[in-house]
Amino acid sequence: MISEHRLRVVVIIGSVRQGRFGPTAAGWFAAQACERDDVEVDVVDLAEAWLPEVLPDERACLPAPQPVQDLAPWLAAADAFVVVTPEYNHGYPGSLENAIDWFREEWQANAAAAALLDQLTWWAALLRDNRPGSRPDTRDSPPRGRRR
Repeated sequence: MISEHRLRVVVIIGSVRQGRFGPTAAGWFAAQACERDDVEVDVVDLAEAWLPEVLPDERACLPAPQPVQDLAPWLAAADAFVVVTPEYNHGYPGSLENAIDWFREEWQANAAAAALLDQLTWWAALLRDNRPGSRPDTRDSPPRGRRR
């Protein structure tokens, strides 16, 4: 018997910078995942979520701001998350940290994967340039690729 439950995957675009590559990568992933009958994909672009940058004092017992209330059910219903984000100074963007802080309960007990765009480029270049036999000096030279 085939289960009628479809895996709900939320793809989160972690960067809010203009000219970012995240929407392209997230769109590609979503299109690939949607080809499966057992997967349902939602894409959340943090640039369009308008989450407040400052969290309220937990002791204040205030209701969550409307953008948080609007996004929370989408995240709570997810079975898994794919986070598409660049790496900034060996970390992730403040917009992603902000979302993580606002939705602590929604993230719990879900599978997650991260597609670090800068890291993928760096690792691909490293693997390409340092294959055995690709260069005679691979052992003594630093890895080539993007550097900051």
